[in-house]
Amino acid sequence: QKETPAKAIPEQKETPAKVIPEQKEIPAKAIPEQKETPAKVIPEQQEIPAIIAMTMAKIMSEKNLLSSEFIFIDYEEKNWETSSMGCSKNGLFYQNKQTSGYILESLINGEKIFYHINSEGEYINCTETNLYNNQSNLNFVEKFQLDQTKAIVVSIHENNNTLAVIDEKEEVTKIINSLNVNILNEKVEDCETLYDLTFLKAKENIVFNVFCTSNKHYVYNNEPFYAAELFINVLEPILADISFPGLPNE
Repeated sequence: QKETPAKAIPEQKETPAKVIPEQKEIPAKAIPEQKETPAKVIPEQQEIPAIIAMTMAKIMSEKNLLSSEFIFIDYEEKNWETSSMGCSKNGLFYQNKQTSGYILESLINGEKIFYHINSEGEYINCTETNLYNNQSNLNFVEKFQLDQTKAIVVSIHENNNTLAVIDEKEEVTKIINSLNVNILNEKVEDCETLYDLTFLKAKENIVFNVFCTSNKHYVYNNEPFYAAELFINVLEPILADISFPGLPNE
């Protein structure tokens, strides 16, 4: 009997272990740190003094303004040396007295306006006054060459009675200087004047008819003029000790 050869079993190859790729660690998603939102600062509302609030209401009423048309901006406390409240109008005269109050800054229909107000609620539109002063175009001393005056005569217009004659050089110069102010040449209506002021010069005399009961700012010389308080300021001290008609005792 022939020996049956053993069945050849093929050599099994070792199956290599499956390589599992190393998993990379996924970093944790960085959450940005939340910043604390600061609390919104609401500006403290400025308390408006009662006298300013009252004056604003008065101005709105006088000018027929809506509250949306008159906007408060700011105010400042002030002390002034005269009753002009730091805002004198050319040709007017003011008392020398300590005056306390406020400067009100406002916006009226888009235009910035400054009001000066005293502690009694009297007010001056300083923006308007400054505009008036800048536009002033009449100077009686320059127009009528009053700097050449030798003497001044005050008389009653109706009967030409002489009340006073000023011929001292210093006094004449003082009066001329007080008239040497630019004012706005405003239109005025004719009226009955009470006094004449005659300025005597070497070659001519200049006569002004001044002061009406209805308008103390009236002056006439060939045409009517608005003279502010320039001529009344000349008359008052001259006539202070004389009995005369019409001039108020202020």
